[in-house]
Amino acid sequence: MNVRDRLSGLDCTLPHDQDSITGAIDTAEKSEVSRLFCDLMTTGGADGVLDPVETKLLVKKVAARSGGGVRVVEKMLKEARREKRQKQADAERQARAAMCAKTMLPASPSDAEIGPEMRKWDAILSGVKALEPPMRDLSGWPVRIQVREPVGARPELTSKSANDDDELSRLPPPKQTLLTRHDVYSVEHEIGRYITFLRETDAGDLPVCPGRRFIDHWLHFEDSRLPRVSAVLTMPLVLPDGTLLAANGLDRERRFVMRCDEKLLSFIPERFACDDATVLKAFEFLVDDWLCDVAADLASKGVLIAYALTIIERILFPARPAFFVTASQRASGKTTVLQMLVLAALGLSPPAAAWARDEDERRKAIFGYLMEGLPTIVWDNIRNGTAIASKVIEEICTAESHSDRLLGSSKAITAPAFMVNIFTGNNIRPAGDLASRCLEARLAVDRPDPQNRPFTHIDPMQWTRDHRGEILQALYTLLLGNPQLDPARAVEPKTRFKHWWSIVGAAIEYAADIYQGRHHSAASEPLEFSKMFDISDEEDEDAVEMGEVLEILDKLWPNGVEFSAADVFERLRTRAEQDSQDLATLRQFFAPKTVLTCSVKSVGRGLRAIVDRPLRAGESDVIILRKRALHNQSLYRVNRKTRVDTLARDTT
Repeated sequence: MNVRDRLSGLDCTLPHDQDSITGAIDTAEKSEVSRLFCDLMTTGGADGVLDPVETKLLVKKVAARSGGGVRVVEKMLKEARREKRQKQADAERQARAAMCAKTMLPASPSDAEIGPEMRKWDAILSGVKALEPPMRDLSGWPVRIQVREPVGARPELTSKSANDDDELSRLPPPKQTLLTRHDVYSVEHEIGRYITFLRETDAGDLPVCPGRRFIDHWLHFEDSRLPRVSAVLTMPLVLPDGTLLAANGLDRERRFVMRCDEKLLSFIPERFACDDATVLKAFEFLVDDWLCDVAADLASKGVLIAYALTIIERILFPARPAFFVTASQRASGKTTVLQMLVLAALGLSPPAAAWARDEDERRKAIFGYLMEGLPTIVWDNIRNGTAIASKVIEEICTAESHSDRLLGSSKAITAPAFMVNIFTGNNIRPAGDLASRCLEARLAVDRPDPQNRPFTHIDPMQWTRDHRGEILQALYTLLLGNPQLDPARAVEPKTRFKHWWSIVGAAIEYAADIYQGRHHSAASEPLEFSKMFDISDEEDEDAVEMGEVLEILDKLWPNGVEFSAADVFERLRTRAEQDSQDLATLRQFFAPKTVLTCSVKSVGRGLRAIVDRPLRAGESDVIILRKRALHNQSLYRVNRKTRVDTLARDTT
């Protein structure tokens, strides 16, 4: 047990006396006795209790117990007292400076006009020159940064050692930082740090509180010029031009607060050093060393690395994909690999939430997480084989902010939408529009007890903690070695998430290409995220069903012949034996689930739902339904194309 742990176990509410110090010394380890004695004398308050004789006796006891001389102990005690006096002087100096920096403002009467008072406050608070000045969220409500230690984290830092066979690069776990809306109590404390309200009395100016009425109005002051903030970052950012942004404090332009540990910066490589050889080495370390026990192919490991990089760079993306980690059965390592990824990217365990069956419950939960500024959320406990479809997730994947109502309020609140969503479960899949917004990593299972297969890392979580510095170094090497950062080498962005691909997707694709060439696997399928999005969309059951419907309509009205909803309904009323299966498919698609029978209106709604949506037909064809308005009727026709790039030009 070290000195810090021993002190934490002692009752420091009362000054220590000779007996309590003697007891602590007798139970302390030999190497810690001198340091513990000096701490108890200074921080424990014993200096104001013990007389010189008692102190001398204790010094002799410590010298005998530690094996050092009396003069050595006296010198350590003298130095500890000097440090204590210095800290007290610094604290007093800072307190005086804070008082001088505060603005003295005459307290207004309780019935004073509110507008001029709020403008005075706002002029003072918006002019604060501090790393983290008073701020408001995207809806204009005052916010603060709430800090708490991660549960179960250990605070030690082990530097790299040249004498160790297995070099460690542990980093201190960052604190969990969350954006928290002020209440009347916390906001009064914040205002008091910058403004002192004075009331004139016969005895002089007396500091007073500003009054609850003014505090309430300040919380709702919509004309405030305080800076807006949407996130708190604990990791440096690689900007689209290759610049590394790691300056702590408020970034007013990008609306975030950076709280980056300086120890972490020692592991971030220089951009000029991230050549092809370094990128290859970094990718090999991530795939073959860190993720060596993850039973997945190179494409799936690329998706996992993309998830970690998306968390780090999330604030830069106006839109970002969601992620899926699936397997065929339990105990395949899904939860473990997610813990490894978030631990490496943030130093914390991933926050997990259950996927509610009710969409309204999901909407409330998601909005609450967005309000806190969570960097990522793991949607767990999803039933086997569930098809995930959610309008809220679809919206926040393609937006920088999301608006909703807080419980019990009729006012719409805006929250940042930078949270990265990841779903995990057995044989789960995205459905509907979410399918084109997702990347899937699938873990392979080739035995009924995958938890008992041989592992390289017995404890992958501990290995991740021990080598987190190296992992981050490799991740940032990929980002800084990205050819998209060089205008001369950059290409047209791919996928619907163009900003994301330019920063994250292109970096991983480039590293994977070098890796495949080095390991003589160039003939294998290259890692391309655009194809992964297409695969997810192709496997969407809704899209498959729509494609089947269009192919049937193309057979019934071939070569672009126009038809109406009434024409389709009339054909559905027939019972021809040769096309009964096709008609049954159409009836199932166009019939409302609540009625189970078709009508002209239900057919019209079904046709409008798939108008202008390109759908795959066969291996190379693309099929699309076009609409033409004619008087009070809508006419439709089916177009079939063999090349996707020419389909967009067919707008007639």
